[in-house]
Amino acid sequence: MEKRNWLWKRRPSEKSSAETESCGSLSSHSERHSDEQDALKETPDHDNQSPEVTSKAVTIDHEAKESPRKLIEKLSAALVNVSAKEDLVKQHVKVAEEAVAGWEKAENEVAVLKQQLEAAVQQNLTLDVRVNHLNGALKECVRQLRQARDEQEQRIQDAVEEKKKEWEAAKGALENQLLELQTQAEASGTSPPVSTDPDVLVRLECLEKENTALKLDLCSCSEELQITTIERELSTQAAETASKQQLESIKKVTKLEAKCRRLQALACKSSLLSDQRSFDSHMMHKLETSECEQSCSDSWASALIAELDQFKNEKAIPKTLAAHSMEIDMMDDFLEMERLAAVSVNKATSLTCDAVAHDSPIEENPLAAECEAISQRVAELEQKLEKIKAEKAELENALCESEGALKVSDLQLKEAQIKIEELQKELDVVNESKELLEVQLFGMEVEARTMSTNIDSLKTEVERERSLSSALKVSDLQLEEARIKIEELQKVLDVVNESKELLVVQLFGMEVEARTMSANIDSLKTEVERERSLSSALKVSDLQLKEAQIKIEEMQKELDVVNESKELLEVQLFGMEVEVRTMSTNIDSLKKEVERERSLSSDMETKCHELEIELRKKSQDAELQKASNSNGESKIKQEDLAVAADKLADCQKTIASLGKQLQSLATLEDFLIDTANLPGFSGGGSVVARASGEEWKLHVNETFTSRQNSDTTKFENSSHSMNGNEGESSSSSSSSSTSSATQVITSKSRNGFGKMFSRSKTGIQL
Repeated sequence: MEKRNWLWKRRPSEKSSAETESCGSLSSHSERHSDEQDALKETPDHDNQSPEVTSKAVTIDHEAKESPRKLIEKLSAALVNVSAKEDLVKQHVKVAEEAVAGWEKAENEVAVLKQQLEAAVQQNLTLDVRVNHLNGALKECVRQLRQARDEQEQRIQDAVEEKKKEWEAAKGALENQLLELQTQAEASGTSPPVSTDPDVLVRLECLEKENTALKLDLCSCSEELQITTIERELSTQAAETASKQQLESIKKVTKLEAKCRRLQALACKSSLLSDQRSFDSHMMHKLETSECEQSCSDSWASALIAELDQFKNEKAIPKTLAAHSMEIDMMDDFLEMERLAAVSVNKATSLTCDAVAHDSPIEENPLAAECEAISQRVAELEQKLEKIKAEKAELENALCESEGALKVSDLQLKEAQIKIEELQKELDVVNESKELLEVQLFGMEVEARTMSTNIDSLKTEVERERSLSSALKVSDLQLEEARIKIEELQKVLDVVNESKELLVVQLFGMEVEARTMSANIDSLKTEVERERSLSSALKVSDLQLKEAQIKIEEMQKELDVVNESKELLEVQLFGMEVEVRTMSTNIDSLKKEVERERSLSSDMETKCHELEIELRKKSQDAELQKASNSNGESKIKQEDLAVAADKLADCQKTIASLGKQLQSLATLEDFLIDTANLPGFSGGGSVVARASGEEWKLHVNETFTSRQNSDTTKFENSSHSMNGNEGESSSSSSSSSTSSATQVITSKSRNGFGKMFSRSKTGIQL
């Protein structure tokens, strides 16, 4: 079959040629009608039919009734499939909206977490600044403590050395005096004893008592000195332990700083994935600096510990030496005092014995001189003791000052320890908050990844749905074109049903039309087969949609959380919903039209068979009647003329009714064109402006035609109504429409879902 375009899609030149052809066909049909009437005058009554013809007609009617039922069932199945597809499209739209909402929610949460991370980083920076400040303050305190300890130890060592020198000088003088006294005692022992005064003895006793008291005072002073030295040692030990604790706290602070920096590095890595390289280099530099600072702090702490140990050892050596020297000096002093007391007692006893024995007044003068010398020495010793007491008081004052300084340093150390503990608590709190933030970040990263995967899958599914919707649109357009063709065929069949009697008269013309109708029936059969193939393709697409629905249900289980922002896609999805609604309405109308077409095709088949049988019978009857009934020809001709007159009257009535219907259709088309020209009208048709400036009209069946084309169709309709031969023109248009419909469907079957549409000036061409 040759490819033909619809009459309203042709150019004006083609339409004029088609009109001339239709006029020629009308004239030929009128001539044939006159010839057939002449032939019918010769034939007898056409009501005499055989029982075989009636049985065949009954079977054909039965088949014609069954075929529309099957078509109705298929159309109902197609409607169910279309409704299921609409539901799937709605579900896909909902899933896409939920996915977009979840993505926005995840982005908002990531932004909040980034802000929290920035706040935590700022807090860490402030804490680092405070820790550095406190570290500097601690270093300054340690330096001041060292200076104070060095100054105190230097003063103590200087005072001890001065006291040693003084005690050595006093010891030498006392030893010299003892030697002199010994020599004098020996000399006096060899000389006769001298009588002593009782006053001298009293003085000697007093001096002995004072010497014992001084010895006791010296013992108490030595004990006090030992106690003070022990206290100093304890204070130094406490200072050393405090310094060690301080060093340990400094180490902990450095470790915490390193941990904080590492956590900052991890947080920055997780939050800034795009700038990973530069950030990694920066963090490596930070880690290197922190490690250097940690190593420096560790070396500084080890150096401080070594210096403290060395200072302790250096301090212990002079303390032990001073203690030993003090003990030796005290023992020497006690021994000298005992010797002097023993010598004085011996001398006194010897003097008393000599005075009693001899009673010589000559020896009293040297004893008095010796007593005076002893009294002078005792006075010198008392002065030395007073000096020692004064030095002892000075040493006690120095010890008190050192103890006060140590107390102050202990207080400073305690304050520093308290500050370090507070800082450690703050660092622990910051670390806990960092850990929580890291856990939250990890969870949010996992959620973001899952959401990104879900959104990608949903995007792919939405694209698939869009492709399916575009394919459905194409199929809708094709179905609308088929509906138009079916309407034309239905009009033709209505005309044929109304003009059954005329078809009996016009046997010759109906034979030609029967041939065309058989061709149309074949084309309709091919269309039915193609529709079956399309239904199988729709079933395959339904299976795919079911699989997609299962996937969507799984995605809905995962994306129950994402149900918030749906406003962004409403504008985009509104058009799709409108398209789906139009598709559903178009499919319903197409189903109805297909049912009508199938019923009409079955009717046409039965009519064609009946007409062929009638033609054969009438030809046979005519031959028989010509041979047998030559006498009753005049009567038969009169009866035939009466019947023909009745049929002509009926035909005129049908032609008048068809003319009225065509006029009503023309008025409806004019009304639609006028309403389409109105601004803001959204009815069955709409005017679309083309790029070239020519206006196109969108009809109810979703096809574009130009204004000129619509005007030409109007003119053609009016001309057909004026001529009054609608049956023949409709039959010719139906044959052309069926041939073009078969060509369109073949192109659909070759290309799947009708891919190519070419737009011309007159309309859309397939």
